[in-house]
Amino acid sequence: MTIASVLSAAMSASALPENGESPYLTVILLLFFLVVFPLISIAVFRLMAQFGWASLADLYRFDGIFPPASDGMRAASIAVKKGYFPANYGNCIVMAVLPDGLYLRLWRIMSFGHAPIKLPWAAIESIEGQKRLFSTQYILSLKGTSTTIQLSSAVGERVSAAWQQYRR
Repeated sequence: MTIASVLSAAMSASALPENGESPYLTVILLLFFLVVFPLISIAVFRLMAQFGWASLADLYRFDGIFPPASDGMRAASIAVKKGYFPANYGNCIVMAVLPDGLYLRLWRIMSFGHAPIKLPWAAIESIEGQKRLFSTQYILSLKGTSTTIQLSSAVGERVSAAWQQYRR
């Protein structure tokens, strides 16, 4: 069955509902969810990338094979901040903590405009813990850029410990 046959069947007179509604509304909604919604999503993801991720990707883009995620870091939450507006990535960041650096990427379905990043430990200027009401948030500052990365408690502790161990 082709898409054309489905659409023509949906618009045929025999497909009219008993209450007399037009099938065009169904077709328009179907087209919206198949075409317009994905395009809007892509535009939003690309716009989010401009709030810091793009500047990090310009400096630290990783084009190799992404390493396996570290334990507990397949759905990490971070915020990338450049200027006044942070871009929050809730539970959609894959991270790998290795001796040569910190690897970051978004889930593939959300990665439009977000190239994978490898932050060498030497590129990290500082990692500072800031106490919040019920937890600690870690702020990762990079050398040569005003962009910062905010990490949640559990992820921040692991990244901070690795940075202390591997930085040169």
